[in-house]
Amino acid sequence: FLNNADPLIDPLDAYRFTSDSSPAIDAGRPTQKDRDPDGSIADIGAWGGRYSRGWYRGPTGGPTLQDVSLSKQQVQPGETITIRATAITD
Repeated sequence: FLNNADPLIDPLDAYRFTSDSSPAIDAGRPTQKDRDPDGSIADIGAWGGRYSRGWYRGPTGGPTLQDVSLSKQQVQPGETITIRATAITD
């Protein structure tokens, strides 16, 4: 339980993820079936637990995409497009 503690929602994140220092991280149910996709104890809130796989952010420190471009701005079902991007690491 957070006991009325501030969950430290990241104000710059449109998806309302908690910040890395949130007391809600790894504070959920400790059972094996309720773990986060990375195997850690579930976070409290909408982004934690076994059903979070579809929106799981994964580990931090990985590559960041920049300069993304598409060969077409609109496509029809079945059409092929080319996506080009540059990735950098922190």
